[in-house]
Amino acid sequence: KEMFDQLALRFSHFDFLHQLQRLVLRDRRSKRGYLMHLASSYPGMKSKLDEMGTLVENLIKSTGELFVCFDRCMNREQEYNVAKIFDSEDLDSDWLAQALAKYREDWKPRLNTLLERFGPILDAVENQDALELAAIREILTEMDEVMFIIMAEKLHLHTSLTWVEFSEGHAAVLCAADVESNQMLDRRLYQHLRTLVMVSATLTVEESFDALVERCGLRPYAEAGRVEMLLEHSPFDYQQQAGFYLVDDLGEPSSPGFTQALIQALQEIFLAQRGQTMVLFTSRKQLEETAAKIRPLCEAHGLNLLVQHTDGEFASLVHEFSSHPNSILMGVETFWEGVDLKGDMLKYLVIVKLPFRAPSDPYCRAWEKHYLRLGQNSFSHFMLPDAALRFKQGVGRLIRSETDRGAVVVFDNRLVSKGYGRVFRRSVPLQQLLLVPAAKIGTCLDQWR
Repeated sequence: KEMFDQLALRFSHFDFLHQLQRLVLRDRRSKRGYLMHLASSYPGMKSKLDEMGTLVENLIKSTGELFVCFDRCMNREQEYNVAKIFDSEDLDSDWLAQALAKYREDWKPRLNTLLERFGPILDAVENQDALELAAIREILTEMDEVMFIIMAEKLHLHTSLTWVEFSEGHAAVLCAADVESNQMLDRRLYQHLRTLVMVSATLTVEESFDALVERCGLRPYAEAGRVEMLLEHSPFDYQQQAGFYLVDDLGEPSSPGFTQALIQALQEIFLAQRGQTMVLFTSRKQLEETAAKIRPLCEAHGLNLLVQHTDGEFASLVHEFSSHPNSILMGVETFWEGVDLKGDMLKYLVIVKLPFRAPSDPYCRAWEKHYLRLGQNSFSHFMLPDAALRFKQGVGRLIRSETDRGAVVVFDNRLVSKGYGRVFRRSVPLQQLLLVPAAKIGTCLDQWR
């Protein structure tokens, strides 16, 4: 996923405006932009700088109008969607036709004119002024190239994926990526290396490296006998250090009443164990709905509830959680990996749902298109192994040293009710899964205090 994100092209509305505002609004308190600074230092250039300032202001307006076009592709009923992938219907839509016309006939010509105006001014200014102005021009030029590649080249290519990321209900970032991003990794990295060593605790699914080899574009090298693989088992004694529980009477996560039953079961855990608990969600909407209903109970019983996006972000929440033993941390994707809470800081890890990616995730859609082209099943080749790896990463948050103790609690009964559940079970070091009803889960965890 990180590889896909890093190789994707991204044009951020905010970042572009930031560069333009450096020119016309350098200091918000004094309302003094960089062009105004140059005008005071080089009075003979004031008319050219004023003209350039007007171009910047007009481009700011044009950029806003362009992104308003992209606002129209969002389904307002799906307020928690952070990305909208362009499908065939979008490519034939009126809103995209308007966006393309705005880009070609207004935005692009305005930016071209602005970039041309940098030349004479750079020739006239000196030292630090020239360096700073040249840096702004270089960034704007790079962003111009990114937008051109997305709008003029990638948009209609069947080998590419284009999408808009939203923030607070508005289009914020225009993105594009090659469906075959693993081949790009080969061209940009592997072909330039003599040796590459990849090390991680979560490289295998059911003790097999096949998913990693496929995802990272290593298949040709493996077939040529150039990939050596070594699987070392964990030094931790999971059977003694951790419990593994499935609450099996809530029904499937998609069933009516699941969230309400989940809230009741979480209350049982929170009141019985009084903190040292992290709850991992796959949906921000479900996270916020659950947190809103459970917060009054936590406040009434002196429990410190920390909710991602509501009470802070990753670093601040981890610090707060580790500083107060009666804390409960509830988060989404970023908390499934990279959290290192040793000892008594984390005793109970709760996984609400098996971490399948949403079909609207661009990374997921890219691999779906890849396997569709090959005539293969994207669920078995991508969705399932990807979710199993993420599940393994989530479970790995609990035991971080040889003296840690605690329990993993899963609320998704697909872990046993579906045939593919065994892939998840076989991918984690916890082997003895205990099935318990929601009413007893709080007291079942007492032995892990």
